Amino acid sequence: MKEINSKWGKVTESTTEIITTVKVYNPNPFPLPLKDILTEVYINGIKMGEGSALSAHIEPNSESTVIITTYVDNSKIPQWWRSHITNGEESTVSIRGYMVFDLRFIDFKVPFEITNRFKTDILSGFCTNVPERVDGFPVTVESVKAMWGVVTDSQTEIVALAKVRNEDVVPIVVSGYHYTIEMDGVKVADGYENSPVTVKPKSKTTLKFSLRLNNSFIREWWVTHIANGEKTKIRVAIKPTLK
Repeated sequence: MKEINSKWGKVTESTTEIITTVKVYNPNPFPLPLKDILTEVYINGIKMGEGSALSAHIEPNSESTVIITTYVDNSKIPQWWRSHITNGEESTVSIRGYMVFDLRFIDFKVPFEITNRFKTDILSGFCTNVPERVDGFPVTVESVKAMWGVVTDSQTEIVALAKVRNEDVVPIVVSGYHYTIEMDGVKVADGYENSPVTVKPKSKTTLKFSLRLNNSFIREWWVTHIANGEKTKIRVAIKPTLK
């Protein structure tokens, strides 16, 4: 094998296709009949699916191109998500398998492994340094920083720290807040947190928000993320409840 390249193919609700192009050189004066290629795909060590390729002939003293199609089982995306977030939004994709050559008297297997890495920056979608006035409240949010919190099989916590300024001459007492999060139009979070806090008049303070994503919706988001060229638009809405 001289050159290997992989790219995302068709993505559906149930599977994500990985198309791998392999250039194989045959130095022999006779053709090599490629009987089969069997593959398994792993992301962060988690087996995500399997694949194969059509039979082909590797012509003598020449280079041939073999296309391998591997399918990721999207039902395992939530499991991958947890590993991806705990790994700092980085993942390693490994396609392992072997080529089977039919030498008439015996099947000759040649093992191979293809490894690629990809990284996301989802957390940056929750951060801002642009001041914004809160509708209906005499409060300006000056900046928001976010970090990943506790990640389990069922949910993912995002801890957001918002620097706010009370423009009023009276204190603002917040009893809690309702929040929603959409990723590429997929609602991945919708909840309410009791979080009593008082913002003194004409002063600044930092508010801590705990936002919990429902991991069961990550599979639906994944489909849109790949279809959009591995780009995600995030919309966060937080509505405080005043006492």
